[in-house]
Amino acid sequence: MFWMQYAFASKFMPTAATDVAGQVNNLYSFLLISSFIACVIVVGGMIYFTFKYKRQSLEAKSAYITHNTFLEFLWSFIPLVIFLVVFAWGWHIYHQMRHMPKDALEIHVTGKQWAWEAAYKSGVKTANLVKVPVNTDVKIILASTDVIHSFYVPSFRIKQDAVPGRYTAVWFNANKLGDFHIFCTEYCGTNHSGMLGKLQVVTQEEYDSWLEEESKFS
Repeated sequence: MFWMQYAFASKFMPTAATDVAGQVNNLYSFLLISSFIACVIVVGGMIYFTFKYKRQSLEAKSAYITHNTFLEFLWSFIPLVIFLVVFAWGWHIYHQMRHMPKDALEIHVTGKQWAWEAAYKSGVKTANLVKVPVNTDVKIILASTDVIHSFYVPSFRIKQDAVPGRYTAVWFNANKLGDFHIFCTEYCGTNHSGMLGKLQVVTQEEYDSWLEEESKFS
């Protein structure tokens, strides 16, 4: 079952580059597979009974069945169990995503028409680039200078609005090296579709070396 979930998620979802992203994939796959099974049972049953109990003649009469307690219990209890599983599973993931680690690396990211600006504690600032070390808790503190923007990294399964006049935050721990897309998913004006950025995950040594080099020019 878990192999099937992994296969579905790998086929249809963006690369999972955090542990939370993998959990989101599993939940999505569970919903997809359970919905498919339910669809097969319901539609298959409808087709089967359509032919099995097709009226043979004008005089034929169908049996008059008012209810079936056992079946009514099953089609109420089984969906209830599935809904509760999805709720508990989703709540666990949500709580994990919203529980910010205390010792996380903090990076301030400001959205503005139509770019992302990242600011590090060392004074380093970058445009449309957020560079972080792998296997490290990172807290992104968001703000906006004009309208509402939305910081979205598909491979991390995180999305958080950047709102004028207030701070919001989101965190992640990237477990894969590479470059990942940053999108704005809140319409913010004529060049909204061009508000793209790159989140680059590197080794700790590469990150320290880059930060030290960039600090010379900040």
